[in-house]
Amino acid sequence: MRFLIEGVRNGKLASVDWDAFIDGMADTRVTAIGAIHMTGYNVDGVIDEIDGSNDSKLVDGKPVFDDNGKIKKSPGYFKPNLARHAPAGGVTVLG
Repeated sequence: MRFLIEGVRNGKLASVDWDAFIDGMADTRVTAIGAIHMTGYNVDGVIDEIDGSNDSKLVDGKPVFDDNGKIKKSPGYFKPNLARHAPAGGVTVLG
């Protein structure tokens, strides 16, 4: 995303079809949620866990970026514990 914005600002990208970009990003979200559901994991629990882990990267509520534009992990960072949202008895693809 940062690449696209910088490219537009610097004139390196003539134009970006933002509607198509946003549509593709939203489709990715729908596909990911569907895949989580199909494994039997608790979708809401997984999303909450991932959001909490991502929020733990922030420092005073703000992201800190490395030299490559990636958000750095703060000292308070924790990995998500997805096992607590796994289906009892293990993963079985629903269908």
